[in-house]
Amino acid sequence: MDDAAAQVAIDAAWRRVEDTWDDDQAHRVFVATCLRHNQLPEAGRRYKAVRDGDPSRRAEAERRIEGLIALALSTMRDQRTEPSRSPHRALLITTIALCAVLLGILVWTFTKAMLSR
Repeated sequence: MDDAAAQVAIDAAWRRVEDTWDDDQAHRVFVATCLRHNQLPEAGRRYKAVRDGDPSRRAEAERRIEGLIALALSTMRDQRTEPSRSPHRALLITTIALCAVLLGILVWTFTKAMLSR
């Protein structure tokens, strides 16, 4: 779905929330629509505007914002990938090999200097 179609779906879901503020299902559909279109920040902006602009709906908007934060954190945790450890291992092996070569050169140079006395 393109951005324009996503925006239309989000706007329609939000209109339903605005028209039926006390309907929990309308809020769930709106948030699910935003999540499906990767637009949770848009949901947060809309609830924040209600929280800051309408004292009678402030408490519910705040509760919805807290739910969005929890959902965003959960989504981030679910999408998290563990960092690869192989680059660190390759760096460690390269460092050890380089140190061994340098140590070998140092021992060879020292031995050569001691034998030439």
